[in-house]
Amino acid sequence: MWDKVAGMQMKNYKRDGIHKVAYWIDGEEVSEGIWKRRYVAAIEAENELLHEKLAQIFELI
Repeated sequence: MWDKVAGMQMKNYKRDGIHKVAYWIDGEEVSEGIWKRRYVAAIEAENELLHEKLAQIFELI
């Protein structure tokens, strides 16, 4: 689910026996908070676009 937005990646890895997660946006490592805020903003923008398309379909019906 977390790799649905283009340019955004979440990578799991182990270092020294400890599970770690790295967050990347367009090839740049960022903090978890920044990554999640931008991910939510991208998903909300996509959702809004889909709602507009759906409204246009209902207008035609």
